[in-house]
Amino acid sequence: MDILLIVLAFIFGIIINHLFPKLLVVRKYLNKYLIYLGIPLVVFVSLSKTKDFAFFDYAKISFLIVFFMILFMFFLVGRFSIPAKDKASLFMSSTFGNCAYLGIPLSFLVWGDKGAIIASIFTIITMSFRLTIGLFLAQYYIHKKNTFKKVFERPFLWFLLIAVILSRFEITIPSIVQIIARAGTYIAVFVIGTSLYFPYINFRTLRLSLIKLILAPIIASVFLFTLKISDPWPFLVLIAMPPAFTNNALALEFKFNHKLTSSLTTVGTLAFMFIFLIFTVFYH
Repeated sequence: MDILLIVLAFIFGIIINHLFPKLLVVRKYLNKYLIYLGIPLVVFVSLSKTKDFAFFDYAKISFLIVFFMILFMFFLVGRFSIPAKDKASLFMSSTFGNCAYLGIPLSFLVWGDKGAIIASIFTIITMSFRLTIGLFLAQYYIHKKNTFKKVFERPFLWFLLIAVILSRFEITIPSIVQIIARAGTYIAVFVIGTSLYFPYINFRTLRLSLIKLILAPIIASVFLFTLKISDPWPFLVLIAMPPAFTNNALALEFKFNHKLTSSLTTVGTLAFMFIFLIFTVFYH
């Protein structure tokens, strides 16, 4: 039932986006709710139930796999014979997935608190890398420019870190707070549905989308097998997450190929939701 509601919320967001675009002013407020309360609340509730040794173990695995995927994708995309701005967009889209709005809610629904814990830690590490080393390497295709300060300008990262810190204290969580946190999972997927962008989808976009959707999890599975991780599925699903929507804003700000970024995000999100639905049926 939870997965069905997730899919329905996603489809409802697409319908609202297509039929009532003027109503999407609400999306701005829902987005702020998710940034400042919704997603951090899911992180806080989930992490409050884990022990310190598990927390640091997940953090170590997340750090290693994210760093490995950044290096792999950077050298892989560098081999493509495409314009420099396309390389920058492809690198960001293929490396940094939507771990926050999509990864945390879906991991919570499939694996419970353990999934949300892994996804939360993975999200913090991914966001830190994306806004520092990720942007630096993406711009390296075009020109060298220091962007490390951008990490301090993103409120979402700070609120996630606050949620992590508070979760280390023994705080009694009221049931109403847990209900609100759970509702945030559906709101997040609805917002994603309202944000899809269709005009520039073509065969080239479909082909390039396979890098994030198929190649990245395959390479990550080899890496996780080498590390001998007992339950690699939560990490593999996070690696397979479609491109993060924040990549679109970064593509505009740093003058990458914004149209390519938007297309890769839309195609990747639609394909992922379909495959994830099938995955959950067989996984359970």
